[in-house]
Amino acid sequence: MESESVFNQLLESEKEMERNFRELQHLREQVEQARVDAEEDARKMEEMRTTEASKQQAHVEAMGEHMQAKAMFESMQETVKQSRKALETARERKGQAEQFVKQER
Repeated sequence: MESESVFNQLLESEKEMERNFRELQHLREQVEQARVDAEEDARKMEEMRTTEASKQQAHVEAMGEHMQAKAMFESMQETVKQSRKALETARERKGQAEQFVKQER
């Protein structure tokens, strides 16, 4: 009965690891897309900088976008950090469950 519970915990840990991996992949894709978008925005802004007024406006917008991108990146880093912790916890649980199953045999 206990080994069935441990086995179920092991399965749940494995599912959690898979969810974390998919979430991490999704975040990586978002970061890459944000980088591509930022490069495109930078290129477009550079084209806009033909007069002094447009230069000043572009600078203000770039700073705002930079701050938004920085905040998004920091948020994603925190999510990745939390996902890594969850993955490590799941691995530890899996190891404990495997040890328990070995001891039960």
